[in-house]
Amino acid sequence: MKPAIFIDTSYFLALVNSRDKYHQAAKIVATQVKPPFVTSSAVLFELGNALAKPPHRALGVQALQQIRADTGIEIVPIAPDLFTQAITFYQSRPDKAWGLTDCSSFVIMQQRGLREALTADKHFEQAGFKRLLYLELA
Repeated sequence: MKPAIFIDTSYFLALVNSRDKYHQAAKIVATQVKPPFVTSSAVLFELGNALAKPPHRALGVQALQQIRADTGIEIVPIAPDLFTQAITFYQSRPDKAWGLTDCSSFVIMQQRGLREALTADKHFEQAGFKRLLYLELA
């Protein structure tokens, strides 16, 4: 079985927003990658927050429902232990501008031995992972 690929907020946003600068690249990558995928409830919170304004709310609800119904995507809940580990990781890197959601993603990826992320976020590369979403793909 092939290793799972982690999905970050930037990929989900690029897929659903035709005006996102990574939209075309995300559409191309979507045809090339196959499950299994892993994401987290923290990523889904970020997605919902990014699409919270009234003009985008329906799109946010639809995206969240589709992701949650997709059997190829495992959604890791941010349980108390994982939250504590994410905070510890966040605290350990005062030299980086990594957010807490990113840190929780990095902990999940490390624990599961995941190397690749569907993301445009360069922080994943800084943390030693391979990001799969680049403008040059479009």
